[in-house]
Amino acid sequence: MSTTLAIRGGRVIDPANGVDAIADVLIAEGRIAAVGPDAGRDASQTIDASGLIICPGFVDIHCHLREPGFEHKETIATGTLAAARGGFTTICAMPNTEPPIDSAGMIEFILRTAQSQGAVRVLPIACVTRGRAGRELADLAELAQAGAVAFSDDGAPVACRSSPHAPSARVRGHAGRARHQPLRRPLPLGRWSHARRLGLDPPWSSWRSHRG
Repeated sequence: MSTTLAIRGGRVIDPANGVDAIADVLIAEGRIAAVGPDAGRDASQTIDASGLIICPGFVDIHCHLREPGFEHKETIATGTLAAARGGFTTICAMPNTEPPIDSAGMIEFILRTAQSQGAVRVLPIACVTRGRAGRELADLAELAQAGAVAFSDDGAPVACRSSPHAPSARVRGHAGRARHQPLRRPLPLGRWSHARRLGLDPPWSSWRSHRG
C-alpha cells in the first residue's frame, strides 16, 4: 500500500483553478491526488495546516546564487535552501558570477550543481555579452540550447546600436569560419534589462528593470 500524505485544514489558494477555500490537499506518490473538504481523511500521514496558506510554489525571476566565484557570499546549495524556506520552488540565477555565465559550459555547471546540491529548481539566466563586458554578444543560440531561460548582463550596461562599440553576434559563416554580424532575428526567450545611467541619459535609460 502506497504512503499518502494529507495537508489538512489550510487555506488553499490556487489562482490557476480559481480556488480559495479551506480544504485538504491529498498527496499520493509525490503528486497532488485530490483537493477538497475531507480529501485527506484516510491518508496514512497528516500535517495540520490550520491557520496556514497552501499554494503553488513561488518563482523568483531575479536571484543571485554567486557560485562560482563568490562562494563566501552564497552558494547554489545555501541559496536554494533559503528559497525553499521562503516558499520558492523555482529560482532564476543571474549571471554575475566569476567567470560569468556566458558559455554552454557555465550553463551546464549551474544545472549540474543545482541537480546535485540544490533544494529547488534552478533556471540559469545567461549573459547578453561575453564576460558581461557589453561589447560582443555571447553565443545566444548556444546558451539557449544549453538551458538558458533568458539573457541579462545584470547591472552592466550594453553598448547601444549607434555606438561603434555596439555588440555583434558571432555566427558560423561559409567554410566554417567564424564571423560577426548584428543579431537581427530575436530568440524566443526573455531579456532582463538592469540598465543604469552613466552620466548622460543613454537610449536605454527609459527601460524598466526585468523587461522581458
